[in-house]
Amino acid sequence: MRDEKFSDLYTGGKSLIPFFVFVAIYLGCGIVLELYDVPMAFYQFPAPLAATLGIVTAFVMLKGSFEVKFNTFIAGCGDANILIMCIIYLLAGGFAAVCKAMGGIDSTVNMGLTFIPAEYLSAGLFIITAFIATATGTSVGSVVAVGP
Repeated sequence: MRDEKFSDLYTGGKSLIPFFVFVAIYLGCGIVLELYDVPMAFYQFPAPLAATLGIVTAFVMLKGSFEVKFNTFIAGCGDANILIMCIIYLLAGGFAAVCKAMGGIDSTVNMGLTFIPAEYLSAGLFIITAFIATATGTSVGSVVAVGP
């Protein structure tokens, strides 16, 4: 069943270009790192990053608004509600990793542990997590950041 507004997705082999970008980037990085004798060369470049670059390629190739492109992507991947939840979780995890790399999570936790007595640790952890959730704008990001 073809939808007219998505008709440019189905023309020729054009729809395989993002897949080839993914394979070229992932395989190319693995081969180059293998030539430099890097141990476990194919595990050094993260596959989700190569997949993300393939998705970005698809978004750049297609015509139309970002909303149409995103809805097409979601519809092609599976159930929209589950996939959007997974995308939010992945982006929140990336944001939490950036916050942790900057030292924001550790300094906030250390500040909280410095000023909160040990007998109020569970309440203090709740307050620290609430502060991080408010600062980052995502509850999932705060759980991913504070959980470990």
